[in-house]
Amino acid sequence: MLGARWETTTCDTELIRHAESAKLAWRKSTFSGDQGAWVEAATLPGGRIAVRNSNYPDVGAVYFTVAEMGAWIKGVKAGKFDHLIDE
Repeated sequence: MLGARWETTTCDTELIRHAESAKLAWRKSTFSGDQGAWVEAATLPGGRIAVRNSNYPDVGAVYFTVAEMGAWIKGVKAGKFDHLIDE
């Protein structure tokens, strides 16, 4: 996944500290409904975007730049990832 941060570096350690902070405004999609499967996103200081599974918030988050997230969202809107879901 382009932009995913799987290794811990000095930069990521700082981001993880921010991601675990209760001060972040994590947002969930209203399309999740009552399924119990939520992906949350929050903007970090400095503009990067953290994405996590709300069922396991202590596991950590994956971090993206605004450009990376923008490319993902455009792909989703264009139907490029429809094959990943069951309807």
